[in-house]
Amino acid sequence: MEGCEEMAGGKDSGTAEGLKTIVFGKAFSLLRDKKVRLVADTKRAWHFEVEGTRETHDVMIRQDGGIKLICTCEFSSIKPEMLCSHKVACLMYIFQNYCSGVKIRDDILSGLEYYKDPGESWETFVNSVLEEWLIEKKTKK
Repeated sequence: MEGCEEMAGGKDSGTAEGLKTIVFGKAFSLLRDKKVRLVADTKRAWHFEVEGTRETHDVMIRQDGGIKLICTCEFSSIKPEMLCSHKVACLMYIFQNYCSGVKIRDDILSGLEYYKDPGESWETFVNSVLEEWLIEKKTKK
C-alpha cells in the first residue's frame, strides 16, 4: 500500500488529526514533487496519474449525480470511501490551478463549490471535508 501504509495503522493514524496530517503531508509532497499529472479531461470527469515510489496510480474525479473520487491504490481498493493522499493530491491540483486562474471546467467545480463557503480557501475547504469525513467514519463504527 505504497503511500498509504501509515493510514492503515501507523503510530499517528489512530487520531483524526494524525490521519489528516499524514494524508495532507503526502498529498502536498506529491504535488510539490510534480508527481500528479492530468491525463484526460472529459465532459464529466478528470483522469489523473499519480506517480508513487513503486507504481503509478490512476485517480478519477467524476461528476455523476455528485462528486465521486476513485483511486487504484491498494488502500482505496480495500476502503474506496477513504480519502487517500492520491485523491487529496488530485483535488489540491484542481484547487491550485483554479486559484491561480487556470480555467477549470465549471460543472465539476460548481459541484465542489456548492459545499464551499464563499471566501473560504480551497485548502481550508478540503481540510474541513476531510475532518467531517473522519468524524462521520468514527461515529459509524
